[in-house]
Amino acid sequence: WCLVVSPNPFESKLRVDLNQLTNGEYMLIDLQGKVCLAKEFSGEQFEIETVNLQSGTYFLELHLEGNRIFRQKIIK
Repeated sequence: WCLVVSPNPFESKLRVDLNQLTNGEYMLIDLQGKVCLAKEFSGEQFEIETVNLQSGTYFLELHLEGNRIFRQKIIK
């Protein structure tokens, strides 16, 4: 798998590019462990609307088919 999350730091949108078609779920988790956003996705790429998130540090966690999990630190 190849995963590109941009921009980082971000303001109102995050773009996630995967190198192949896949289905899964993403979660944005704050430093206290609270899930701030969670949604299912399908395809090679998707965008996450982040207008309602406060500035700070988050973890983007992707749960992909086949039980693969990716986690990346992101900053707003």
